[in-house]
Amino acid sequence: MKKTLVLFLALFLGLSTYQVGASTSEPLYKYKKLADETMGYDKTDPVMYYNGSTEQIEIPVAYNQEQTQFKSSWIGTIFNLHFPQISDETAFQEMYESRLDDFESWNMNAMIFQVRPLLDAFYPSEINPTSEFLSGKQGQDVDFDPLAYMVDATHERGMEYHAWFNPYRVTNSDIMSAGVLAKLSAVGYSKEDVTAMSTGERVAALNKAGILADTNFPVKNPEYVLEFQGKLFLNPGEPDVINHVGDTIHEVVTNYDVDAIHFDDYFYPYKGAVLKDENGVDIPNSEIFGSKNEDRATFEKYGKDYKDSPEGIESWRRDNVTKLIDKVNDVIGTHNNKTESSVQFGISPFGIWEHKSIDDRGSNTPQGSSKSYSQTIFADTYQWVKDGKLDYVAPQIYWAFGAGAAPYGELARWWDQVVEGTQTKLYIGHANYKHVNNSWDSDWKNPEEINNQMKFNQTLSNVAGSALYGYSDIMPSDLDTVDPAKRGAHAIKNESLEILRNDSFAKVSLSPSHPQLSHGNVVPLDGIELKDTTLLWTETNNTNARMYVVYGGDEGQSVDDIMQTGTIIGKVNFAGKQDYVFDVSDAPYDTYVVSVVDKAYVQTNGKMAETFVFDATLQNLALEIEKDTTLTKQEFLDLLQIQANDTYQVATNFDEVFDASKLGTVQISVTLTSDRTGESVPFSVSLNIVKADTNPEVKPEPEPEPEPKPETNPDKDNNESPTTLPATGVQENYLGYSILVAGFVLVIFGKRHHYKAK
Repeated sequence: MKKTLVLFLALFLGLSTYQVGASTSEPLYKYKKLADETMGYDKTDPVMYYNGSTEQIEIPVAYNQEQTQFKSSWIGTIFNLHFPQISDETAFQEMYESRLDDFESWNMNAMIFQVRPLLDAFYPSEINPTSEFLSGKQGQDVDFDPLAYMVDATHERGMEYHAWFNPYRVTNSDIMSAGVLAKLSAVGYSKEDVTAMSTGERVAALNKAGILADTNFPVKNPEYVLEFQGKLFLNPGEPDVINHVGDTIHEVVTNYDVDAIHFDDYFYPYKGAVLKDENGVDIPNSEIFGSKNEDRATFEKYGKDYKDSPEGIESWRRDNVTKLIDKVNDVIGTHNNKTESSVQFGISPFGIWEHKSIDDRGSNTPQGSSKSYSQTIFADTYQWVKDGKLDYVAPQIYWAFGAGAAPYGELARWWDQVVEGTQTKLYIGHANYKHVNNSWDSDWKNPEEINNQMKFNQTLSNVAGSALYGYSDIMPSDLDTVDPAKRGAHAIKNESLEILRNDSFAKVSLSPSHPQLSHGNVVPLDGIELKDTTLLWTETNNTNARMYVVYGGDEGQSVDDIMQTGTIIGKVNFAGKQDYVFDVSDAPYDTYVVSVVDKAYVQTNGKMAETFVFDATLQNLALEIEKDTTLTKQEFLDLLQIQANDTYQVATNFDEVFDASKLGTVQISVTLTSDRTGESVPFSVSLNIVKADTNPEVKPEPEPEPEPKPETNPDKDNNESPTTLPATGVQENYLGYSILVAGFVLVIFGKRHHYKAK
């Protein structure tokens, strides 16, 4: 009742504030150094949606989290970025559990973990070598299955597991870098040798140096490898490459209960550095892949249906990547339909698709900014969303509101409009790392920048959640160990994290549902019982669920109201048909509701908990037996005729107090304890031991009555039940029945009585 009163007062005060004209949002101004040398919002410098826009960004005053909202972060394993190289099973599991602890402290509901950073694997694979970032050397196996453990452990925490793959990347270090050249030198290759090598020869050299394993797909198929500015990647134009990636995805979804397959933004290469000729002069367009005709031969082999022009080649490249997306989509869809799974397919693309000045469908961003549709990457994420190829898209909008080249407000609104009317969920990727990496930019000196972005997302109807990049930047920095020159930037990052954790990440939320992936085979619970501070339910129907969601609400609220406005106090992993127990001692609400969630995160109707009281009775609380009668404890319990609404354990002092050699009455204690709740019900049973009857009377066998004559009424139904024999109460069918009854009665009355129930 106290919660209800507080809620009423809060609502009253809120309405009162609204009535006096309080605004629900405030205009955003540029964050920079002010005249007094402090940092703050300059009220003379409004932040617009984009350069040339007449709309000023408005930020809601309060963050009001919905019950359903995606919350996650990325754990990159490339170069062991966010997860150290660990080949020991116990140490790996402990480290992963610590990551889950951190995610849980952020109220996150999904883990995005990189399981294929370099055409390798963080799991036992038949087609990809074990990752060097797991075992220490590519192709060197470990004696456990990290992915199996991670998936199970993540589900135990009520989180989704998104397996993050890079589809094409062979190497991520320039082959001419000092570190790689040192390894090549160790096996006999000079810098001059490496410079003169073809791409295929470089693959072989990297294999000889132990950088690429013998089982690596490029080592076995060097003709499918392309190179751009010293880095190697699979040729997206080759059908066998597409099939290899499809086989990789098939292996994982077949062997692991992952919730999603996740790709980032690495398809064709991004822009590189501008190269210089032997005279030190910049080579025009050298920063763009294709400027050296790297995939010209592939285009001539497969691109006959496209114009041989820059535009035609770009279109062909986009279609190559789309064929990969179609392949992966088909692999996942086939698996889902065959196994009644609900694996999602999601992509986290570069934040700018295309500029409106180039394509009317694009965003209001300047042509000088990077983009992913044309010139580089060639990922047509816009059309993939429109064609329903993706279950979610998580664009990396890694800029501030005030960034002229890529303004956050314009790009978030653009993506919101792209997913409008589609089945694709929209999650926004935020750049936590820029508080430190872009500390020269005044926008990232603002600790409220990302929380402002989270608040702004509430104004966009299709934004269903956020992901923070990356894991190391959602963890506070120890300022005592930071370089003094960067201590100020890290302090701002720490302040930003505190703001986020206490506001937009302060509450638990449920993962968004994907109805298009649901098989509709999960039903609500039959019932939930509340015993003291424990919720109890038994799963009797479902076999393909993901979890249960436990809500807390106020007295008088309906089930629907609690599921919409109540608090999610816990998630319980589905483990099949069995009994479930959930402790609510730390969440003392008036009412509790539990729903079932399937693997597509579609929720059933909730079931309200009913108070469970262990009810047990004894039909016989007083017994009488003759002296010296043999009676076991089990026979004693059987005589009690126990009835209970739960299975139970019995405790009694029967063996200590029972003595049939003595006349009199003894009190025997019997305590029944519920197996489900531990609640106990005590009883006291009177057992009277009496003197045996030494002269039992033997009653004579009764004389049989003469058989009555049958009625001769012709109107009487011939099927009428037989009459009852006088004195015996036994129905007549045959004469033998009466003889049998007579004999039975004689035996009964002649038998000594040892014990009876009163």
